[in-house]
Amino acid sequence: SSEGKGYPSKIRVSLYRYSFTDIAEKSKSGKWWERKPAKDFSLVIDLE
Repeated sequence: SSEGKGYPSKIRVSLYRYSFTDIAEKSKSGKWWERKPAKDFSLVIDLE
């Protein structure tokens, strides 16, 4: 189904977003993890 095809792309985009946000937050504030991207990541995984 076309719906099933859409999920891998969404997960991949979320993984990249998660990594980039983590790096940006670490260099900006000195924190290693930010809860906001982790939450977005979990929501996308729940779709599968």
